[in-house]
Amino acid sequence: MAKTTQTSKSGLSREVVLYLVFGVLTTALNIFVQYAISFAFSMDDVGKVWIANPIAWVAGVVFAYVTNRIFVFQSKKQGGELWLEAGEFVAARLVTLLFDQLVMWLLVGNVWFLDRIVASILNLGVEEANNLDAKIIANVLVVILNYVFSKLFIFKKKQD
Repeated sequence: MAKTTQTSKSGLSREVVLYLVFGVLTTALNIFVQYAISFAFSMDDVGKVWIANPIAWVAGVVFAYVTNRIFVFQSKKQGGELWLEAGEFVAARLVTLLFDQLVMWLLVGNVWFLDRIVASILNLGVEEANNLDAKIIANVLVVILNYVFSKLFIFKKKQD
């Protein structure tokens, strides 16, 4: 018996809408944790990169796993399957973290077609706008990859 997917008025499935909502919340949590740790301990740029950012990433991954498991994909796995699922989730997030770094490395300094537009709209310098352009592009690609990994591999439903 096939399960039907509910769609919203926008045509998006319940799953996609929830994935996007919790994705925004995960991003907000990541930024908040990094800022809070950096501020609380008066960290310099090195501390922000090597201490606060990894802690914020871990907090985001834990939050994303729990919300994706319970609300988005409604996984019912338990015991050993639960641990395997969690491990796969973390492994996939590590892959997309590396992908994010690669995309940033490739794009920073090379998104010339967008940086001047963003700089003028947001009243930023061209260098700051270029970093923002690259981060937005990288994040969009990472969100898509994370959803694909989650949907096709990690939270894949068993066929009846």
